[in-house]
Amino acid sequence: MINIQPLPNFAATVLYVRLVPLDQDELSAWMHEGENELYRTAVGTWDGHSWIWPYSPESETDLRSSFHGMDKTDFNQWWFGITGTDLVNYPSLHGTIAGKDTKDFPTDAHKAYTRSLVSLLEKGTNPLLVARTEVRAQQREFHVFIRPQAWGASIPYEETFDSRFYAAHPEWRCVDEEGKRTMHMSWAVPEVRGQVLNVIREFVEMADPDGVGIFFNRGMPLMLWEDAFVARYKEKHGSAPVKSEENERVFSLRGEIITGFLQDLRKMLDEISERKQARRYKITVTTLSREKYNTRFGLDVETWAKRSLVDQVGVIVANHTSDGAVQYTTPDLVYYRRILQDRSIPLYPFLVAWSTKLWTNGDPADMCRLVSEWYRDGATGIAVWDPKQVRTGYGNNVYQGQPMDVLSYLGHKKLIEHWAKHGVPLPKHELVTRLDENEYSKWYPNVGY
Repeated sequence: MINIQPLPNFAATVLYVRLVPLDQDELSAWMHEGENELYRTAVGTWDGHSWIWPYSPESETDLRSSFHGMDKTDFNQWWFGITGTDLVNYPSLHGTIAGKDTKDFPTDAHKAYTRSLVSLLEKGTNPLLVARTEVRAQQREFHVFIRPQAWGASIPYEETFDSRFYAAHPEWRCVDEEGKRTMHMSWAVPEVRGQVLNVIREFVEMADPDGVGIFFNRGMPLMLWEDAFVARYKEKHGSAPVKSEENERVFSLRGEIITGFLQDLRKMLDEISERKQARRYKITVTTLSREKYNTRFGLDVETWAKRSLVDQVGVIVANHTSDGAVQYTTPDLVYYRRILQDRSIPLYPFLVAWSTKLWTNGDPADMCRLVSEWYRDGATGIAVWDPKQVRTGYGNNVYQGQPMDVLSYLGHKKLIEHWAKHGVPLPKHELVTRLDENEYSKWYPNVGY
């Protein structure tokens, strides 16, 4: 039986269905795809929205259906976002349900997401627990992550993304060099770090993940020149800091504060583990592409590694740093290998599923060449941001197919190398030249609208 159904609010046109018979060897290979644990080295992230919107789920069955087929991929670790820092997608005493009290949504997508989430929660369906159930059923690892600077947003998103904690404490926000209060919460404030720990404790107690992630790549800066930071700087150095983005003492203090948070997090997770007589919870951090960017924002990865505060590191190419100083830069894996390899800390550079043309000109063979290069430079596996089969094609329609056609096999190193040298197999396709009375030529239609 073939069940064809469009995603909510998306158009779908089925032109034909072509069935290709499989011989016994091919059928057996497909049925057992994903069982070889040697290939299970890839990581997939699902943020707080991506397994709810655009599917508009109404039940646990609907939620789980978006993960069908993942058991036949190389994704071993599944990292799920709660939505923000204390913006959450589960019943919470400490966090805020994203968009719950919004009357005027900025987009239909945000409205659909919130209505789905609120409806599920009212029915007693907890999306985070459903995700855990599905991951465990597929015998993979379940991790939960936060975005450390996702507390609020600017107009027109302020209603949908502002947490109660963020709205209630403007005095704890970051302050720039001109004295302007920014739309960030300062991690130099103990109460801010305490709120983060409260949220993490809550979802760890509730969902019992295999690990916790802090996605530092989403949301720099964590502190600027606010009173809490300046006071700590004075205590350490005896004078106020020079407000310069090249102040190494400022960089060092930022690192000291964030390292202190990770120490508190490690202690808290170990206490929960000991009380539950459970396994040790892993800590994953995602950081910026180069050492100089990490240093600037206080991400002292080398110290974290030396003190055993992190268990694995993801390196992202898309750096969200607010000031725009850091955009898309290839990760320096030589630097990461130097500080992590001696301590056997796994390293996962990221690909972005909905923008696979980054660094690759839209050609999947180029992407395979990049992945092979990362493996040669010391990557343990490859992480993929939002690995879902919704968006099609690579860049300018160079590739007829889904990015997941390749991303599913990222743990097959020799296969990826083969595709890098000889090209990725293209699915059979035929261009539409006529549909009803419409004929299609090289001249693109609908340009008058």
